[in-house]
Amino acid sequence: MDEFFAAYGRPCTLQAQGSQTQGEPFYAFIEPLRYKNKMYVGGINTQIGFNREGYYLCMAPAESGIAETPDGVIVLSPTESYTIDRAERVWLGTEICYIWAILRSVVV
Repeated sequence: MDEFFAAYGRPCTLQAQGSQTQGEPFYAFIEPLRYKNKMYVGGINTQIGFNREGYYLCMAPAESGIAETPDGVIVLSPTESYTIDRAERVWLGTEICYIWAILRSVVV
């Protein structure tokens, strides 16, 4: 999976709010979060599904540290910054395959 993230992912780092120090860089997939059913309230229905503006799905390598971060950590990409609403490890047998997370864009 690491080669896949490095070849096609976006460069990212983690940074605590108010800090100037960034963590180790990693590559992740970040895309707008879309819901394909109507059980969620608010947002916009589009032809390809339901989109709640400002929320993003993130898939990152197990070593990224996203699943272990305390509150207030920001994911920095070259064009945007995000807070982590929720993150979970995705297991393949006895190993963590990747991290799945819901990010929220930070408005500056």
